[in-house]
Amino acid sequence: MARILNYGKKKKKLMDREKVWVADPLEGFIRGNIVDLGEDTVTVEPWKRGKKLVVAPFDRLLPS
Repeated sequence: MARILNYGKKKKKLMDREKVWVADPLEGFIRGNIVDLGEDTVTVEPWKRGKKLVVAPFDRLLPS
């Protein structure tokens, strides 16, 4: 139960900031905006043109 509550707080903090760095296998990290929050993942729209939406777990994000 505590784990779910922690995710809830983390989700709110992430949505307040919206701008994040997300891990990328080719570039290391890319910057983008959160566009959707799932139960255990976040969908990020990269700022760099031509990049597809990235779906990542919360622990793969850093605030920007």
